[in-house]
Amino acid sequence: MAYHALKDVGYDPEVRRVYGLGMLPDSLNGTPGRREVKRLTGNMWVPMLVADDGQVIQGSREIAAWAQANPAGAPAATAVES
Repeated sequence: MAYHALKDVGYDPEVRRVYGLGMLPDSLNGTPGRREVKRLTGNMWVPMLVADDGQVIQGSREIAAWAQANPAGAPAATAVES
């Protein structure tokens, strides 16, 4: 949903896979991708979007809403999904 919302408004997001499962405790979710998500958001849940301006948006609905409010022509973004 988040990826397609970005594509639909003209973005070509870079997708990074983060392996693991958000509901697992940190000790079992030690992949570099999940650690980066935790550093940026305080939790291990994806999807997460990092805009070029550093803004972090987490959650499919929130990313879709951001995409609608910031169509292409705005800075590019990086999406992170599992």
